[in-house]
Amino acid sequence: MTRADVLLRARRLKLSIRDLQAFQIERALAPTALSTPLMTIGDSWLLNASGWNDLASSLIDLGYSFVGDKCSARLGMRLEQMADDKYLQDVTGFLASPGANPPKALLLGGGGNDVVDSDPLAEPPRSPRLLKLLAPVTDTEPLVEVEVRQFIDVELKGYYKKIIDAVRSVTSIPIVIHAYDHPIPDGRPFIYKGHVLSGPWLQPVFREQHYNIPDFPAVSADLTRAREVMKRLIDRLNAMVAGFANDKLKVYHVNLTGKLAAGYGDPANYATLWDDELHANDAGFDVLAAVVAAKLRELNIG
Repeated sequence: MTRADVLLRARRLKLSIRDLQAFQIERALAPTALSTPLMTIGDSWLLNASGWNDLASSLIDLGYSFVGDKCSARLGMRLEQMADDKYLQDVTGFLASPGANPPKALLLGGGGNDVVDSDPLAEPPRSPRLLKLLAPVTDTEPLVEVEVRQFIDVELKGYYKKIIDAVRSVTSIPIVIHAYDHPIPDGRPFIYKGHVLSGPWLQPVFREQHYNIPDFPAVSADLTRAREVMKRLIDRLNAMVAGFANDKLKVYHVNLTGKLAAGYGDPANYATLWDDELHANDAGFDVLAAVVAAKLRELNIG
């Protein structure tokens, strides 16, 4: 049953959105005899059964299911939180005793929220890390290399290593890491049922560094430049993550960069596969899930 079928069934049965989400959760957490169980550690890209688009939901349509819900991907989760000792205790506790339906692989992805997360009420207030990574638009070099190196090659790398080491201490199942596609800082927030739930995350930070980025769907030369800056950051993140790939340790990197661009072709039509600044839409996640599924099949999983 595809998600289109689920939505149609919900309309026919006059289910509320709460009922629909409960149905999705039940579907996701109760694998069929034919599905291949996976586990996730990640953010909204791997959320699963959330009521909106994500990689996990698209993978369900391809015959996969998900287990370990108490320690799986969570909305807005930072990689720093995934590397927290208490969270990793939950993860390793489940993986050490997964029950009758153990996961065949672990999908791991994070770092996006670490870049954009902010908390003005924290002590001291926390600004988006992206603000420290970006140079003012007038600078020749758009990224502050010393900040980028510290953030990606030291901090995020350290979190990934801690997570991988913890998982490897209790299980030898394959770990498949994704590190996003190239986001577009056009100012589109995450909208659900007509309400802005979060965002925009990128455009305001670029504007603070004096980029002239109009609201979607308008374009500008600075938007083009900002897109290239985000491409460089995501490519840098992917390069760091790819360094963990190790066949002997069964750690693999699946490269999603450029996959959505290849799908929509004309750069002006990127909104056909992106839902907002940071998340693909349903069709976009189907494109990305096909890449992940191909890697899983290469590993004889599913």
